[in-house]
Amino acid sequence: MTALIKKDFYEAFTSFRSLILILLVFGAFAAVSLEASFLAAYLVILPGSLASSLVNLEEKEKWNSYCMTLPVTRKDIITAKYIFTMILVAAGALLATLINAVHGVSDLLYIYMMYVSIGLAVPTLTLPLTYKFGADKARYITMFIIIAMTLSVINMDSDSSGLAMILTKVSPFVLGAGMIVLFALSWFVSAAIYEGKEIR
Repeated sequence: MTALIKKDFYEAFTSFRSLILILLVFGAFAAVSLEASFLAAYLVILPGSLASSLVNLEEKEKWNSYCMTLPVTRKDIITAKYIFTMILVAAGALLATLINAVHGVSDLLYIYMMYVSIGLAVPTLTLPLTYKFGADKARYITMFIIIAMTLSVINMDSDSSGLAMILTKVSPFVLGAGMIVLFALSWFVSAAIYEGKEIR
C-alpha cells in the first residue's frame, strides 16, 4: 500500500511538473494579490483533479496490467489513489489557508475545512466516473466539474452569494465530516467498479 502511494507521488512529480509549477505560481500570486481566495482556490481544486490525470497516464502506460502481477489487491490500488488524493488536498488546503491568514482573514479553521471540502468534491465526483468510463471519456465531465467548483469558490467572495450564506451557517466540523463521508462513499463505488473491471 505504502509503495503504491509513493509511486503516485513519484509519478505526479515527474510527469506533471508543469502543473506543479502552475500551482506554485498561483500560490505566489495569491500571497500578494488582493483576490487571495480566487487564486488560492486552484491550490485545492487542481490537486484534487490530479488523481484522475494519473489514472489516465496509467491507462496509457498499461500500468494496471503490470500491477495485477504484484502482491496487491484491486482494493489496495483504489485505496492508495484515494489516500494520495487526500494528502494532496489537505496540503493544498493548508497552503490556501495560510495565504488567507497572510491577508488577515479570521476563522482559519472554517476556511481550512471549507477548502478541504472543496478540494475533495472534485475527486469524489470524478474518480468513480474515471474508473467506470475511462479517463478519456470522463475528461470533459472532469473539466466541467473543475470549472464549476472554481466558479463556486469565486462566487463565495460575494456577500450576496447564496452558497456563502449557507456555508457560513454550517459548522466547519460538520462540513468536513460530511465531505469525508461522501469521499468514503466515492471510494466504495470506485472499488466496486474496479473489482469488476476487465484489465487489459
